[in-house]
Amino acid sequence: MVNAKALCESLERKYKTEDADSKKFVVSKFLDFKMVDSKTVISQVQEFQLILHDIHAEGMVLGESFQVAALIEKLPPTWKDFKNYLKHKRKEMKLEDLIVRLRIEEDNRQFEKKAGNYHQEAKANVVEQVTAIFGTIIFTYQYLFAIIFLHKYTKLFIPTNSPCSASASPWKLALVKQPPLVLKYHNSQLLEGNITVSLTWYGKFSLTQRSIIVDFLQCLNSPTTLGRILVANHQQLQNRTIHPRRGQPSP
Repeated sequence: MVNAKALCESLERKYKTEDADSKKFVVSKFLDFKMVDSKTVISQVQEFQLILHDIHAEGMVLGESFQVAALIEKLPPTWKDFKNYLKHKRKEMKLEDLIVRLRIEEDNRQFEKKAGNYHQEAKANVVEQVTAIFGTIIFTYQYLFAIIFLHKYTKLFIPTNSPCSASASPWKLALVKQPPLVLKYHNSQLLEGNITVSLTWYGKFSLTQRSIIVDFLQCLNSPTTLGRILVANHQQLQNRTIHPRRGQPSP
């Protein structure tokens, strides 16, 4: 039969071992604890305080200066400058004062981050608006520029190699789809036969193949000499068959 003394010694060894294991576990949590940037600092400070509470509950005592120094050392990587600032302070702080400082610093960082995002969005909006305005101005300038040259300086649009005849200057295809780029020495196609012609381009208009003749006449005012030549050449072209490959009229 086990006597009372042996039983007491057995229980004492058991609970002392469990108590030692518990203390080791709490100390391990304290040493392994490190703050990260993905969480708020204040929420992690609360976790740190819970670990300190567990340490005190195990009967281990940590001085307040040690607690303050440990908390400063466990700040996240992005707080490196603020950590160095706190380390170089000569006046000792209480743990509560340090937590207040951390809360203020975090609030300031969040405010600056929101303000920075707002300024970036505002800057992006301004750039988009300026780009749209300049795009409109450039398109308008090109449109007016093309109209002026179509009315005043029609010779600038004469094809360099006309497949029809020497009088084919009305085929100045400055009127095509998809405005507004100004291009020079660009290749286009005549309405009939898909013949490639080398042209000097100064502007573009959004017109369909079917309506290009009518709109071109209206733009140039059909009573003019150029308008009459255009009608004559268009009628002449309709009476001729264009070879699809060589771009030459059939006999």
